Amino acid sequence: MKYSPLFYADTHCHLDMSQFEEDRKEVLERAREAEVAFLLTLGSDLESCPKAVEMATQYASYGVYAAVGIHPHDAREIYPDIPESLRTLAEDPRVIAIGETGLDYYYDHSPRQMQTAMFREHILWARETDKPVVVHVRDAYEDALTILEEHFAPSQRGILHCFSGTREDAERVLNLGMHISLGGPLTWKKNEDLRKLAASLPPDRLLCETDSPYLAPAPKRGKRNEPAYVRYVHAALGEIWNCSEEDVARQIARNLGNLFPSLFPEEAAR
Repeated sequence: MKYSPLFYADTHCHLDMSQFEEDRKEVLERAREAEVAFLLTLGSDLESCPKAVEMATQYASYGVYAAVGIHPHDAREIYPDIPESLRTLAEDPRVIAIGETGLDYYYDHSPRQMQTAMFREHILWARETDKPVVVHVRDAYEDALTILEEHFAPSQRGILHCFSGTREDAERVLNLGMHISLGGPLTWKKNEDLRKLAASLPPDRLLCETDSPYLAPAPKRGKRNEPAYVRYVHAALGEIWNCSEEDVARQIARNLGNLFPSLFPEEAAR
């Protein structure tokens, strides 16, 4: 797909989910109207991963790509080994990342031992496939970052999605060479601390996402989130950086070039 000089990117969404079942095509049309031309839809369990790849194939003309992996909630589903069916899915040309993986101690739907073991396996799997790893962390930053520092190779690429950690956590993520993705919570009034933190982070390491259908930005809060709303996140980041929404989009495109150089060779060459 050839990208226009200016486009917007939603680097984390879940198009396969039932919330989009009735109007998925219309959702993607609205994203296109909003100039959102890159969407990464992520699988999170053995059922949703094939669906994510199906979405990326069916809606390739909308700029949809997929990531496959097992969310920490569902780590027990594949413990102790990543099944061959998932490894085969990752070979599909529309699959450009591994995840989402990570740790979630807020809900603890899977035992922590299983979460940590499968997180390590995903990091190694991402290295083997030479694809970025997409990491989810909730109430588990110390353990998650320690695992990353032990197993994430200097040559690897990665995204800490929907970042909600401290300044120290952010510095550890950046020291690993990873990117930090910000979503709808950046726009919420109560999150002034997150906006202050975002202002201090290097622009060349940030991404924007929706995590739709969850975490809708302030103007749409309480409603279903969707990829078109990533523009609100770009706008919030523009206010923080004191620049235009378009300037944010151009910076994010350059950052995508570092993460996905084969998709964005011109941006990667800058």
